[in-house]
Amino acid sequence: MPVEIDKLIFIKVENYLSTFEFENGQHIHRVEPLKYIEKKLSNNFFRINRNYLVNINKIELIDKKRGEITVKNQIYKISTQNIKILLKKYKKI
Repeated sequence: MPVEIDKLIFIKVENYLSTFEFENGQHIHRVEPLKYIEKKLSNNFFRINRNYLVNINKIELIDKKRGEITVKNQIYKISTQNIKILLKKYKKI
């Protein structure tokens, strides 16, 4: 099933089930490792932790002090090291 990658907000993995969340609220579930999905996606996606890949274009706020990002009004934790990498990548887009 073809999907519009630019409408994809993030992918999360729980118990080996990957959930793709889109802007329109649609969810697609697949049994596929995040590592495999990450290789298939464009450079506009960033792995913020072991369970989430986020579309950089959907990030609303990066809070370096708290180690958090905001995506679709939800706050997600991200390590200090990953924030530095994300900021470098974010500037390139």
